[in-house]
Amino acid sequence: MLFTFTNESFAAKKSKILRKTQKKGFVRCGVSQGLPGFSNADAAGNWTGVDVDVCRAVAAAVLGDANKVKFTQVVRRRFLAPLFGGSSPSAPV
Repeated sequence: MLFTFTNESFAAKKSKILRKTQKKGFVRCGVSQGLPGFSNADAAGNWTGVDVDVCRAVAAAVLGDANKVKFTQVVRRRFLAPLFGGSSPSAPV
């Protein structure tokens, strides 16, 4: 019974996050500079890497446009906090 309750609770939360993302009109993704292959910005500020590709795939699936992504540079150890409303430390921790 607990498993069913947990799944229903998770589904409700997921639905809320999905609606909020669709209302904002973009997906916010945390990326770290200097991790070629994962996330790295060129001189023009264009992000590349697998983390970036996953963010764009989510934007395409949720919003129908892979370019509806806002990248936020974060410290790798704390890269999830800014995505959920926390703040990113200014120096590595």
